[in-house]
Amino acid sequence: MGSQYLLEGNALALSGGGWLIGIPNPGETVAQVTLGGTDMKFPTRIELFVAPNACPFLLMDYPLSTWGIDGRIRYATAELIECQAFENVLQLTFAVTTQAGAATKAGR
Repeated sequence: MGSQYLLEGNALALSGGGWLIGIPNPGETVAQVTLGGTDMKFPTRIELFVAPNACPFLLMDYPLSTWGIDGRIRYATAELIECQAFENVLQLTFAVTTQAGAATKAGR
């Protein structure tokens, strides 16, 4: 499905904790990206396909304490696009589009 390129991503440390990781693909074809490995913090190896001329942003180790939840998003392989807090419920909406990240394949 995609070609393999060396894509260099960048991570932004968020003020409330956690990281926002950008994975740019300035190329003209879909790129396959592997996150994780033996020396990485990702709990499993994840393969993503990033659409041409796109840059998905993924969360890692993101605290949910802002919404009164004692928990974290350990890592996300889709972009968080909306968060709504209701009484005893936190609704998170993630999106994977052909523009951001075409597909995810479970790790090995």
